[in-house]
Amino acid sequence: MDRKVAFIRPCSRPAGQPASQDICAQGQKRHKIAVVNDLKDRGLFMLKESVEMAAQALQVTRFTIYNYLNELGNEERDR
Repeated sequence: MDRKVAFIRPCSRPAGQPASQDICAQGQKRHKIAVVNDLKDRGLFMLKESVEMAAQALQVTRFTIYNYLNELGNEERDR
């Protein structure tokens, strides 16, 4: 049996509202970054093909995962 963990809850927005102004979408991004941060802290990204696995689980591209990792790295340097 193939089980997938649902990281993101479905969200709807009124028709015509830009996705960039969607509060739920912004919350989802913060949640996804938090998940990526947790996976990074646990050392997942030291494994081969882990970025692809995380991208598939979070329903984003691998480039998005790399962007999240860069954002997290920038936040750590700013502290």
